[in-house]
Amino acid sequence: AFEIDFWGKFQRADEAARARLLAVQANRGTVLASLYANVAQSYFALRALDAQVTLAEQTLATRKENLRLQTRRFEGGVVGELDVQQATAEAAGIEATLIQAQQNRRATEATLAVLVGRGPAAIVQPDIARGAAIDALFSKATVPAELPSDLLNRRPDLIAAEQQLIASNADIGQAKAAYYPTIRLTASLGYESRQLSDLFNPGSLFWNLASGLTQPLFRAGSIDAVVAGANARKAQATAQYAQAVQGAFKDVHDALNAISSSEALVVTADKRIAALREVLRLANLRYTNGYSSYLEVLNAQRDLSQAESGVIDAKRAQLAGVVALYKAV
Repeated sequence: AFEIDFWGKFQRADEAARARLLAVQANRGTVLASLYANVAQSYFALRALDAQVTLAEQTLATRKENLRLQTRRFEGGVVGELDVQQATAEAAGIEATLIQAQQNRRATEATLAVLVGRGPAAIVQPDIARGAAIDALFSKATVPAELPSDLLNRRPDLIAAEQQLIASNADIGQAKAAYYPTIRLTASLGYESRQLSDLFNPGSLFWNLASGLTQPLFRAGSIDAVVAGANARKAQATAQYAQAVQGAFKDVHDALNAISSSEALVVTADKRIAALREVLRLANLRYTNGYSSYLEVLNAQRDLSQAESGVIDAKRAQLAGVVALYKAV
């Protein structure tokens, strides 16, 4: 039996099904883009933590050397016990910072191992290739100027939202087709030829239109409800598409803003680090010549260490912004 598609019911149903298939394929692209972005973000975070661990190790070595010198000066009667205790506390604080950085690095290694599909043993004891240092990665992460807005047309979530809107619009045509009569074509029991070779040839069948016309006389109310539901779903799909477009532009804006802010922070932090190194040099001279206490030296060392740690975080944030921009477009 066949139904003649005078009103486009099956055509619109096919259009809706194809659009939903494309939407599902686009959703797969959204998952992949998120996976790629998460891998990149985790890798940049790992390289930043490597830099933080290296900085903490270097700082701890400096603090231990300071403690050794202060201990010898105390034993020689040059300084009091206060200087020794201050140096001890500062070394212990940096050691705690190193332990925390190492813990965070191990957790990030495990996260990256999961993202790239490693087995359980490789997750417990991950061996992640390192590649370039955070400074080299930061210097290579450039953003093209004047990105065209039509780049957003390739975003998988926008494609999916657009296809859902197309499917919802086709659903309306399919629902409205129920208002019109259904015409079915059925084969009768006779055949034009009794030759065995023509027995199952569709052209030899007697086609019958009798009682094949079905007019929906008493279903108008239910059809109205179906059409109203289809219209409501289209309105919802339209709103979701508009929201997706707005979200896409916001993602690009936020990513560019994060990149710009992080780059400015790195420039400012570099200036501050240069100044703090000079402050530390002068503080050491003042302390050596007896013009200030050892606390002034410790404060200068602490400020410099915090600034160097901050510039690492700013570079990681800039790299994260570049990844966010990739994901946004």
